[in-house]
Order: sequence, then structure tokens, then C-alpha cells
Amino acid sequence: ERILINNFAEEWGIGAQAVSRLTDMLLKAQELGYTVERRVHSGAVGKDAFLAYDDNMNRYLVEYVSDIENLDHELVPREVKHPHLLGTKEIKQFQDGVLIVSDYIEGKTLKELKIEAYDSHIKNTLKTAAQMAEGLAELHRNKLVHGHLRPESILVTGDGDVRLTGLDAVQFKKFEDPTDDENIYVLS
Repeated sequence: ERILINNFAEEWGIGAQAVSRLTDMLLKAQELGYTVERRVHSGAVGKDAFLAYDDNMNRYLVEYVSDIENLDHELVPREVKHPHLLGTKEIKQFQDGVLIVSDYIEGKTLKELKIEAYDSHIKNTLKTAAQMAEGLAELHRNKLVHGHLRPESILVTGDGDVRLTGLDAVQFKKFEDPTDDENIYVLS
């Protein structure tokens, strides 16, 4: 058994202790009649939360918490119900921890949404900057300098495309570069 756990740990790139905890949780869930399908997100109480099915193919969220010493009462009594609270179906205490079975709701944790929003924000910022640079480069190829670039002169469409504005509302000023024979016109 130990060799099998070490092989899984090496293959998955995680510690043998983590594989052992996952294996224990899977066996305990199976003991109670649940078949674990996959990890769905970080657990609210345990380290991970898993999608599991009972014999009737009802979906549940299963978490195993190994660091709860003694559970002499339910974490949230079953009679506490509200549309904005995840219902608990079963809490089973074992010698080395607690298996919590809750209603399964399709969704993401706030932490996951925060990470996605951050990643999306970074991608959008880079896309905006690249399109601004392309527009400015085109002006520069034509010997023009915007001269008044500010947030109010950058328009972003609903599709995320960037347009530099203020090009037609300002006057061009001739900028003489003593090192270059060609004149540059600055929008001001």
C-alpha cells in the first residue's frame, strides 16, 4: 500500500502524505456510500472539496477534515436552513477526522473568482497597452506625436478594442528636430 501511495505521489507531483490523506478520504466516503468523482475546489473547512455521488446518483460535496480533535456537536445543525447557506446532509466522525457531506451546488469559490478576475484584468491591461502602443507607433511612423495622451483620450469598445481619441480635436504643431531633416508634427 505504501509503495502504491508513493508511486501516485511521484506521478501527481504531490507529497505522499497528501496522497495518503486523499486515499483515506476516498475510502471513508465509500464506506458511507458515496463515490467521489473529482476535486471541485478548495474546501471551506478541509483542504479540498470533492464532487461525490450516492447510490441514487444525487450529487454531494464531500470534505474531509483531519485536524478536528473532538466533534461533540454538528458544525452547523441541520435545522439551520436558508437559501444562502449550503445545507449539510451528513457529518461522520472517524478516529482521525471528520467527513462532511453537503449539498452540491455548481459554482466557484470567491477565492477562485478573485484569481480569475485578477488574471483577466492582467490580460485586459496587456491587451489595452499593446493596442495603444500599436496606435502610437502608427502615428510615429507618420511623423506625428499624440502629445495629449491621457485616460480620457483612450476609448475601449465593448469588445475590448482600443481607439486613441482626440486626434481631430487638437491642432498640429510643427516640431523641428535639429538632428533630423524631416519635421515631426505634435498633436497638442
